[in-house]
Parts: sequence; structure tokens; C-alpha cells
Amino acid sequence: MKRICHVKKLIGSAAFLGLTMMLFPQMSFGQGQGFVSREYRPRWFQEYENYGSYDLRKSPTYFDETYVTGRRADGSSMTQTRQVMSRVSYDPFGNFLLPGGTIYNMQWDQSRLGTSSAFDGTYAPNVFNNLMISSDEFSNWQTRFMIGTTIRAYFTPSTLKMTNFNGIRWDASTRKNSITLLAQPSSGVAAITTLGAHWQSILGDKLKVGGTFISRQRGTLAYNNADIDNGNAGMRDTPRYIYLVLSDGSPQDLDNGPRIYKIQTIINGADLTSQVPMRVFKIKDLLNSKRYYSGAFQQQYVFPRSGDFIPYRPEDQAMNSDSWFLGAMNSNTNAYSNLFSKTTDTNFYGILNLQDFSNPTDPSGRYFAADMSQGYQEATGDDVVIYEFMIPQEARDVKFKVLAANDYCIDLVAAMYRFTQVGEAKWEDQPLSPAYASKWSVLYDGRNVAKAKGNVKDYSNQEWITVAYNRWTGWNQYGLDAQFNWRGLKINGEINEYNALFSYPVNEHLSGGAHYKETARAWFVNLEQDLGSWGFGGELFNYPRNFQRYQTSIDDNDDNNNTVGGTEYPGLDTDWDMSVDTVFNDNTKPFLTYYYDNVVYGDDFNHNGTIDQRENDSASDLPYERDSKGNHLFVKVKPYGSLVTFGRYDIQNTYRDGRNLTNYAKLEKFMNYSNFIEYGWQNRVERVLRDDFKSNRWGVSGTYTIPADYWKNTSFFTTHVYKNDWNLINTFLFTYSKGYNPTIAPFTLMDHQQVLNPVKPSRVSWSLGSTHKTDWTYKIADARLIPDIYIGGYRIIKEKRIKELKFQPMLKLTNSFATAYSLREDLFYTRQSYNLYPIIRVDYRVAPNTLFRCGFQGLPGFPELNRVVRENQYDDYSILNEYNNQRLVVAFENRTLYQGFNLLVMMGVRKNKQTWLDSRGRKEPGQTEYFIQVQSEGVK
Repeated sequence: MKRICHVKKLIGSAAFLGLTMMLFPQMSFGQGQGFVSREYRPRWFQEYENYGSYDLRKSPTYFDETYVTGRRADGSSMTQTRQVMSRVSYDPFGNFLLPGGTIYNMQWDQSRLGTSSAFDGTYAPNVFNNLMISSDEFSNWQTRFMIGTTIRAYFTPSTLKMTNFNGIRWDASTRKNSITLLAQPSSGVAAITTLGAHWQSILGDKLKVGGTFISRQRGTLAYNNADIDNGNAGMRDTPRYIYLVLSDGSPQDLDNGPRIYKIQTIINGADLTSQVPMRVFKIKDLLNSKRYYSGAFQQQYVFPRSGDFIPYRPEDQAMNSDSWFLGAMNSNTNAYSNLFSKTTDTNFYGILNLQDFSNPTDPSGRYFAADMSQGYQEATGDDVVIYEFMIPQEARDVKFKVLAANDYCIDLVAAMYRFTQVGEAKWEDQPLSPAYASKWSVLYDGRNVAKAKGNVKDYSNQEWITVAYNRWTGWNQYGLDAQFNWRGLKINGEINEYNALFSYPVNEHLSGGAHYKETARAWFVNLEQDLGSWGFGGELFNYPRNFQRYQTSIDDNDDNNNTVGGTEYPGLDTDWDMSVDTVFNDNTKPFLTYYYDNVVYGDDFNHNGTIDQRENDSASDLPYERDSKGNHLFVKVKPYGSLVTFGRYDIQNTYRDGRNLTNYAKLEKFMNYSNFIEYGWQNRVERVLRDDFKSNRWGVSGTYTIPADYWKNTSFFTTHVYKNDWNLINTFLFTYSKGYNPTIAPFTLMDHQQVLNPVKPSRVSWSLGSTHKTDWTYKIADARLIPDIYIGGYRIIKEKRIKELKFQPMLKLTNSFATAYSLREDLFYTRQSYNLYPIIRVDYRVAPNTLFRCGFQGLPGFPELNRVVRENQYDDYSILNEYNNQRLVVAFENRTLYQGFNLLVMMGVRKNKQTWLDSRGRKEPGQTEYFIQVQSEGVK
């Protein structure tokens, strides 16, 4: 149903808000961010960063992270290990080292499972070799010039944010104006040249305005097709075969699929439908289609299989490609050959071209030939319909007019002959025959060209659409941005036009390829007004599907470290308490685990169970997702020293028919009493009216639901009691949700069909996590250990004094309770886990800059305990993960000041011994590790 916007009401509301801002007094309001926009997280500390090369404070530290990839038939987990990074680090004793990391590390590990050694000096040259090419100033001008491979560059949230820009950068500025020029000249095949310019001016100390231009081209000119040469095996001619592929934009739906009724072929502007040969094929259940050898069925498939291979909601796995078909094809090196190959040379027989052996008298008959008697072709689920066109060599502009309906997704795949090919087979020559021997050496190029809006199933959107085959050759982007700050009113806005450039591909020796331009405009406006005891704000945005769809100059760098990508552990300061909040799994914890808490609180606007500030993905860090538009309004009040926020946001997919509509209220309060007790309380209540927004970000979206209707409450409470050298800390995180509509759970497979499993309505689920810890520190400084001892007036023992000794016992307990729904058991169950950590630390100062340090986590007779309890079934599986642990670390630590940074050199030994509660014959992990580490410690 369309929503009607009344212009008069909008103008009246804007006038009222403007009058309110002028009349109410201006007072400080606080720093709660409260925006959906990713740009308003506390990770982008510098708006306009002018320094390049390596930043010691952001040196990355790598960890091996183990994550679960699935379950075996016996219920055990299948795991995989990958390297992830953090821009913060801990010493082996659990002390947090402010933003920094390992510069040099050498270790020898002698464990029960084998012996290994490792050396890591990767970052030492970078840390100690930070070169600025030139910088100077004259009059009121400043200038800086850099050439390098790791230059940091940031223009605006939607134009350019690059961590390791490789090229030339020149900055110039006065008191009111600044300009940055970037150039990345490239050479060789598929060269991409980048040019960028950003100007910013301050007007009256209240308003900043800026302009941006970014250009990235393949080669040195727009519409350049030099990349198609691909070295010595480049394109020999224009494309000979082009395949138009119809698939379902929502393949999990098993009702009416998309249809194509007619196709017209337009070559060089003329309708040549009757002259261009066309064949039509239909492959049912593509993701389970078998491969063929000499016409015989074999137990191999087009796609790699593990049991019954059906992607979980394949249209959502498509991410930014917008096509699950291309996503599946690109994930398998041989998929294109499995489908389209016309030769037996490489032993990949194209199933599309197999003869119909039940009709050997028809030389043009094909096993997958489509039935044309109905007057249309339809693709349901993971079926695909493929139209094959033989394109004339003189083509310089190829378009197709398609009469389509329902939730169509249309891709074009071209087969372009390489120079290595001797000749070409004729159209009438049979594929998979000697006529094609050594004559099918091709480059496959696939691109999504059309996608229906929404998920239409009633044919109401039947229309003619025009699609063209071409290749991306570059893009230009133009942008304007402004920031306004006056008497507590902050407005930040940006508008950008993204022009993607395309050309019909021709060999570098040919010319005349048709040119195309695809334009997309994205914009956002954020506003917040501080009125002292209360305030309000909001954001409006629209980031269409095609904005920066093909390539972007914005990194995926959620943790803002020196390396693009990677998982964001632990993130930054979620609760704004001037210390970094940490989240680790068992493989990324510091050796002694007292000084971090995995119970954290924050906004979760997309309801996926992960705080937005802690999310990670493989998409560029745009302030808003592509294919999204919406609004977010909120009001903040400060009663009795608290901060209360009331808000509503409505975020919609522009193409994929999803929506996130939520009302929420949030309470935040922190207090201190008599300088011995502190407490904090944060509570968020949400009324989720609809929650089926389809995210383009990999690793972000949670359980997909039908339009939802549920309540959710999240409560966070912490207390800190302290007196002299004693601390007692308790932290609780409680979540509760109650749903009123069935929720779609993951699919099960029945006869190769995806079947939905609705969870029972009116369900209730909850979880409780808590951390309790206490520590006491006993310090001895300049105390006499042994006095002078004299006999007969002669001193036989000289006095021994303790320079500095610190003894610190610690005890930490973590608990986790949760309910969840099990498809296998068709019931809700409760899982409980707890960990108990007894710790003793001793530090002794040997010299002014050197400490002898010793730490135990788990003591004889009192080990570290790790327990899991699960009600209902699979208790036997839970006990396999329960263990006791003992850790020991002994080291000498020297602290040295180097160019304003503390460098910590630590040499010592770590020992770990783990004992399974129920070993079942498994080896018990444990190792003895000797190490030398050099780490950096930044400053706040």
C-alpha cells in the first residue's frame, strides 16, 4: 500500500521545529550518538586525516579464530580456523596495552601435541621507517606531499575512505580552506587509475562546505577496454555467444516464479530478432544438477556438494552481486565450463549442449531444450532459463528487449574467444563434437542487468525492459557535503552522484563499441538539537541499489586499523567509559583473563543479536547500506541525571521488499556514591513491528523472519565497589523477547525442495549473562626484608630491601543462561555455562625499568573451571566441552620510552595444561612456550 505524504503538513512541521530551536535555551546535552548511521560510531576519531604510512598506535595483532561451520550427524561441531586481527593487545598477564600491538615476536612451543617454533617480525620495518616526503609552510599556507603504498586517505563518508592508498597525495591548506589531491597511476593489463580531489571551506566558523570528485578508470580513459586483453591470452574478437539467464529473485518461494514472454534482439540499433539465431534451455534444480560424461549420468554435480547442497536463502547470499545465480557460478571455478563448454578438450562437458539421446535423429535437439509451447518460460526456486544468442561479428551494440513479469532476475553471460584459439566452429557444428576441438578457449563474463522491485507473484508488474550487454570500464563520482554547528544544533549532510561507465567490449585493435552510463544518487541528512535538559534529532537517507555497486573507493575497515578487512575484535569503547570494551572467544583471550568482560551493551538497530558497533562484514563502510532508504527520529530527555531516549526508525529495501520498522525507548544512568561505590544501568525496550529487512552485508544479518511482531527488552546493570586496594565488580546483561507471529527458521530439505519451518507463535525467549570478580592488591615498597646482622661488631649479612613488590589475588566468575529453539527436537531448551577463574599475580621490581612478573590462573586443587549444562537432549554432547585448566606465566619485562611511545620488551615462559572432564580418549591440550615479545603501548 502506498503511503501518502502531505506536503503542507511536512512544511508546517518543519516550521514548528525551526521555531522551537530558536526559542528554547541552549545548553550542553551530552554525547550519546543514537544514530543508525555507521559513521556516528566512535571509531572515526579524525574527520580529515592527513598523515600516511604506518601508525604505531594502530599496529594490528593477529589471532587464530576458530568458528563453527556446521554439525555432523552425531551432533559434534565442524570447525575451521582463520586469522583475525585486533588493533589492541594484551600482555600475557591480561593487562590491556592501549592501542598498539606486537612489533616483534619469537616463540618456541613444546606441547603434548607436538613442538613448533614461530618468528614474527613483519611490522618492525614499518614501525621504525615512517617517511614523510616533504612538508612546509609559508605565509598562511601549509603543504604536505607524500608518495607511498600505505597512505591513509579520507574525504567524506560516502566518497573515499582508504587505509592503504598506493600513489601520490598532496595536501594544501589555509586557516579557512583545505584541498587534497590524490593520484594512483597504474600500468599493465586491467590497470585501474584513480584520481581524486576534495575541497573544504569554513564559512563563519559555523558552516563547513566541501566538494569531492573521484574517478577510477580501467586504463587511462573512460570506456577503455584494454583490460579485456588479459595478457597474451586476451580477447580475439567481439563476443560470439551471449547467454541471457532468467532466475527467481527469491528462490526460497515455491509459488509462481518469474516469467519471460518475449525477447527482441537489437543489434547496432536495428531489430534483428528474426536474423540472430536463438536457442532456449531450462535447467530445473540447478544447484543439484548432475554433470554428464559421454551422455551417462554420474555421481558428480555442477557445484561442490556436502550432502544436499542448498544455500540458506540463496538470494540473501548474493550480497552485492544482486544475483544468486552469479554468486553460485563465481564461487565455483569450473561452473561456467560445466554449463556452457562446447568442447571435450578440457574434460568439462557443457551440460547445456548435451544432445537429447532419446531423439538422436534431431541434430539440434538438446537434453535441456525448453518447452516453447506455453508461450512463456518460467523459473521457480533454483530453476534457470537460459537463452543463447549467436552474435554477429560486426556487432558494436547489443541490447535485448524483454517482456517479463514477477520477481525476475536477469543476468547476461558472454563467452569471448581468446587469442590462443585457432579458429571458430560454425553455428551448425555440433557442440561436444570434433568440430569444436581446440576451438573453445573463452573468457566468461557475467553481469546482473535487471532485477524486479519487491517480490511480485501475481504478474501485476509485467513490462518491457531493455537490457544491454557491456562491460564496466570505470566510474566518476561527484559529491557535496556540509556540516553546520550553531548553539547546540548540529546538521550533517551529503549528496553524491555516482556514474558507472560501460562499453560494448571490442578488441584493442577494433573500435566503435557503444557507450553506456548508469547514474545513481545517494544522500543523507543527520540533525541533532541540544536544548540542555532535552533535545531531539533524526536522520533521513536514501542509498539506492546501484550506488557504488560495481566498485568503490571505501574500504571495509570496521576497526579502523592499518589492514583492510578482518574481523572486528574487540572494537572500541562501546560504553564511552574511556577504556576499550573487549569481546574475545577462547582463541583470542589474553593469557590471564581477569581484565576484560564479554558482557557489553549497545544499540542493535538491525536486531541480529550483535551490537552494531561490534559487527563485521565484507562490504565497504558506507554510512548506510545500499538498497536502503528510511528515516529515524528520536527525542532525548535528562530527568534526575539520567538520559532517556524515545525513538522510531523505518528502514526499507528499495528493491528487495524488506523493512525494519521499530519503536524503542532507552534509559541510561551512571552514579557514584561517597567515592567507594559506582553503578550503571542501561535499558532498551523495543516494539518491533516488522523485521524482514534483507542486508547486503555478509556476516551481519541474523535469523530471517517473515514480517515480525514482537517485544524485546535488553537490560544492562553494573556495580563497582572499591576501597583502598580492594575491588568488587558485578555486571549483568538480560534480554527478553516475546513474539506474536510465527518466525521462519532455517530450511530443511525434502526431496530437493526447501521447506519452511515456522516457530510456534507467541514464543518467549530470554538470556542472562553475568560477570562477578574481585581482586585485592597488597603492595610492599622500600621495605626491609633482611636486616643487617652483626657478630662481634662485624657485619656478616648485609641488609636486603624490597624495592617494589605487588601481590594480587583475584577471583572471577562468569555465567550465561539462554533459551533457544531446536528444530531437531521441536522444542525450546535452556543452556547454561559458567567459568571460574582463580588467579594469583606477583610483580617484583628488579631495577627501575625492569619487573619480574609471575602469574597463575588455576591453582593446584583449585583449577580454572569451564562448564556447560544443557537441558533436554544432547547433555552427553555438552559434557565433551567441559574442562579444567591451569596456566602459568613467568617473565621479565623492561619498559623503554621510544619517540613518545612505551616499548615493552618481555622474555619468559608460558605454560598451559587442560584436562577434559570426560576425555573419551582425546588428547588433552597443553603446551610450554618460551617467548620474546616487543610490544607498543600508546597513550590515551
